[in-house]
Amino acid sequence: LTSVYSFYQFWLNVDDAGVEDYLKIYTFLSKDEIDSTVKQFKQNPSDRLAQKTLAYEITKIVHGENRAKSVKKISEVLFDSRKYTDLNNDDFELMSQELGLYKVDKKDLSTLLVDTKLAKSKSEARRFLDAGSIYINGKQIGSDQANINENQFISNYAIVRRGKNTQVVIKK
Repeated sequence: LTSVYSFYQFWLNVDDAGVEDYLKIYTFLSKDEIDSTVKQFKQNPSDRLAQKTLAYEITKIVHGENRAKSVKKISEVLFDSRKYTDLNNDDFELMSQELGLYKVDKKDLSTLLVDTKLAKSKSEARRFLDAGSIYINGKQIGSDQANINENQFISNYAIVRRGKNTQVVIKK
């Protein structure tokens, strides 16, 4: 009953202390693969290689390799340094199940933010834009941009984010 994305994120967020045991218990990785992953993880814990490996391997077992690859790519786009242009239609569809999908017409950004519930009012939306807290596909949008542009869509989709973690998928 848990979405693929939520399932992946659950395993990605396990604590450092238990990740080695989880790799041994819940994956089909060999002892050498686990030892190598844990060794790399201990050298650079902030990279979270062990958690990323755990999340991918368990998701692959439960939901299949294609879904695991897709949700891994989505997480890398949303939280790491991967480019939004790497996403395809299937990735956007998977994300929209988790983040919500909003159909947009040619609207100004203030209206878009209110319609997607990223802002409670147009004045709040303008404050977010003035503060630089709105992003479309990872690019910060300033108050000088009044409308969403065609070139901001990737395969007819875009991810609009307010702040660090509040995001929605829009489709034109």
